[in-house]
Amino acid sequence: MTRFEELVNKYLAVYDDYKRLATRIEDELRRELDAAAFYQAHVTARAKDVDSFVKKAIRKGYTDPLAQIGDKAGARISIPFARDREEVIGVAGRVLELGDRDDKRNLLAAEKVGYQGIHFRASVRPEILDESDADLSGLEAELQ
Repeated sequence: MTRFEELVNKYLAVYDDYKRLATRIEDELRRELDAAAFYQAHVTARAKDVDSFVKKAIRKGYTDPLAQIGDKAGARISIPFARDREEVIGVAGRVLELGDRDDKRNLLAAEKVGYQGIHFRASVRPEILDESDADLSGLEAELQ
């Protein structure tokens, strides 16, 4: 079996779990943001597709890509006003356990305009999961 085939098979074994995780994160974030009156916040989520997973694993030379790739599921919250950023992060924290924070604004020089996202390693808070989704507890995702 080639390295490519091995990576495909390993990821396919967990892919449906990450699709379910992404859906659950999106639904819960939307519910919490609506409850906090952030109606203009746009939430999307996805599981990393198999091709992207394999390409990233090979490009980065990962020895254990299932453990090393943290964005197998990802969610993005887009907001119209930067002033709401920290409050929206607080709302997201009701749904997700937020880990490492990577503020992309720090990469920009003061006079530059560019991507101003904040990325977090995240996992769904166990108390959010019901019995049918309990197996998603501890799976890592990325929040932007």
